[in-house]
Amino acid sequence: MTADGTPEYLINKYPAGFNPMEKSEEDDVSLTLGLAGENEGWLWDLATVYGSNEMDVYTTNSMNFTLWNETGQSQENFYDGTYWAKQWTTSLDASKEYDIGLAAPMTFATGLEYRKDEYGIKPGEPASYYGAGASSFPGYNPATNTGSYDRNSYATFLNFIFVPTNDWLVDVAVRYEDYSDFGNETVGKITTRYDFTDSLAVRGTVSTGFRAPTLGEGFYSAVNVGPTSASPQLQPNSAAAAELGFGAGLQPETSENISIGLVFTPFRGLTSTIDAYQIDISDRIQRGSFSFSTGQGTNTITGRTTGSYNSQLPDPADTNGDGTPDASFNEALGQALVKFGYIGVWNDPAAPGGSLDPSARASISVSMFNNSLDTRTTGVDWVTTYSTGFDWGSIDWTVAANYNKTEVLDTKAAPASLGGATMYSLSGLSNIETNSPEYRINLGARISVGDFTINIRENIYGPQYTLSSASSYPLSVRNELDLVTLGSGLYYKNQINELYMTNVEVSYTPTDSLRLSLGMDNIFNEYPDKTPSAIWDYNQERYANTSRAYLTGSPVGFFGSRWFAKLGYDF
Repeated sequence: MTADGTPEYLINKYPAGFNPMEKSEEDDVSLTLGLAGENEGWLWDLATVYGSNEMDVYTTNSMNFTLWNETGQSQENFYDGTYWAKQWTTSLDASKEYDIGLAAPMTFATGLEYRKDEYGIKPGEPASYYGAGASSFPGYNPATNTGSYDRNSYATFLNFIFVPTNDWLVDVAVRYEDYSDFGNETVGKITTRYDFTDSLAVRGTVSTGFRAPTLGEGFYSAVNVGPTSASPQLQPNSAAAAELGFGAGLQPETSENISIGLVFTPFRGLTSTIDAYQIDISDRIQRGSFSFSTGQGTNTITGRTTGSYNSQLPDPADTNGDGTPDASFNEALGQALVKFGYIGVWNDPAAPGGSLDPSARASISVSMFNNSLDTRTTGVDWVTTYSTGFDWGSIDWTVAANYNKTEVLDTKAAPASLGGATMYSLSGLSNIETNSPEYRINLGARISVGDFTINIRENIYGPQYTLSSASSYPLSVRNELDLVTLGSGLYYKNQINELYMTNVEVSYTPTDSLRLSLGMDNIFNEYPDKTPSAIWDYNQERYANTSRAYLTGSPVGFFGSRWFAKLGYDF
């Protein structure tokens, strides 16, 4: 029975609770065709590449509360829909050498490229999105989440390579691209290398660049829901995003890059390079989020969309219980989400997205890709290769290491319609700078014996961490956490320590065209660190655990070892 005497079964199919799960089935297709040749001194290469990916998404061990409340029945497994992407690229490159009186002929290269991108989301079965939809992950709703999108782009480039002296090389290039959805961009680079001796050279590059947003970044939309929360992801190019003040949609990132390095070849077979670099990215594409809350602590019973009740909970606008509404409280955001059907309408359970009962406690956060950040990444790359030959075969050794650091230089203000909300919290900005390994080390050995090749790779990833708010946890829990003070907030570290991943692949090449491979990634079954035990145990005791067992963001992932087999044939 609930506090007001309502039988539990009237609002919940699972009186003891349930644990929804997501399942997916994925298909990948790729095809590459090419033709190369020479004609009157021109070396040319014509290629076309096609690739597609399709993923069917399911929610299992779940229910649709709206259907349950209206009919007394609800299925447990739902087909949520399918998202897919296709890309077709065709390019023609050509190069020719011209003698212009320098130490070596000048190389001139040019090319053309056409690319077509397609992306779409297909709706799920009606029961997956009707009303509140499947609990945990509602199906893709044709009213707000689905559609098909495409764009075309055309590109051309010019490249000149000069050799003024026997020891000096200069490489100059410019590239122009025109996109059907956001216009054109021109980028360029200048690279130079000078050999002081046969064993020592210095090199450097200055360049500009850009990255077009993928169609998935621009048009993906979905909703994740929990017992007292909903997290819609808006399309940056949607009417709802424009309503919130993001009318320009998603734009390309642009970058300025500079690097300088040394090349060291002390003797035959050994080459070592070290490069320092700095990359400034403007209008970086990053997913940000804003929050909106409803309900009061004196509510009698929550809306039928959640089936949960707790009269002791504080006003959700005051999530840390200090008596002051949080800065993240943003009713304007909630009203915009209601207007465009992302979270339903007031007290209408059958509406898309279900009922948003203003007397029910709920926390709603919306995420969306945007161009609100400028960042700088500085780092050092070191690569050394060495080849050794034996009577029975050879071994190619590789040692590579990378250290880099990212700094947020600037954040753009949120639109005025969001009522003073910040694009990123202090912890969010910190996580952008710390949620990647401090360093990476790759050790490799490629052993060749006759028709067999054994490739062994050891990948070492340095530590990384993110910050999460600790203010809502009791002192007994906070005392067991690695706490950090940031501004006026108290946070705990989600620390992922150094990780080691070993990969092995064995290949057999019986003919010049046929190649058979068998391998295993992460053969020692490494996993990242787990969610802090104090947080996990506390949430488990309150039946409120929405955490994953393992921390996310690790390059190792949390799927353990993976076996694979490959068959390759060259025509």
